[in-house]
Amino acid sequence: MTGQVGKVYADAVFDLCLEEDTLEPVYKDLNACAAVFRKEPGLAQLLEVPTIPLEEKRALVERLFAGNQTVVSLVCMLTQRQRIPYVQAVTDTFNDLYREHKGIARMTVTTCVPLRDTQRQQLIAALQKKIRQAGGTDGTDRSRHSGGRHRTVRRHPAGQQCKIPAGGCQTAAETIMRHSTISVGAAITEQRRCIYGFTPG
Repeated sequence: MTGQVGKVYADAVFDLCLEEDTLEPVYKDLNACAAVFRKEPGLAQLLEVPTIPLEEKRALVERLFAGNQTVVSLVCMLTQRQRIPYVQAVTDTFNDLYREHKGIARMTVTTCVPLRDTQRQQLIAALQKKIRQAGGTDGTDRSRHSGGRHRTVRRHPAGQQCKIPAGGCQTAAETIMRHSTISVGAAITEQRRCIYGFTPG
């Protein structure tokens, strides 16, 4: 169920981004938004309180995530439809579509010792070269249809592997992007104070 809900909303947002040429900013801001909900679980709980008028919830969302109307509209829609717990599922599915469109392959490498920055960059370069040799640069185009709109996305060849000497258990995962966070604790506390007349423990 979570995956299905996430796909419906992620597909719609992704199509809109391609149509409006806003893929990069929405990708960045949507992941920042999801990071906020992970860091501040009280935010989702607050947006689920049925006695709080929708207008107040929308005002809070616009204050916290001002700057990207697509993300604000998405969070407001999820709130209105009581789907706010699915923010992470929507983001995860959107990220999959983004990486597929960009031809980005996610790989996890196990090494016996922590990698230095230079080693990590060398490893990335080696993997990129191997993928290019396998035809990964051109990729395979396929068409997707959603809501009457057409888009073309790119898929990387699967099964690319890189063997690292065994003997250790530390996993070094190359992060595709870094989440930025927005401080919302004060905003949540203020909103609760306005609603309850005090700050609940």
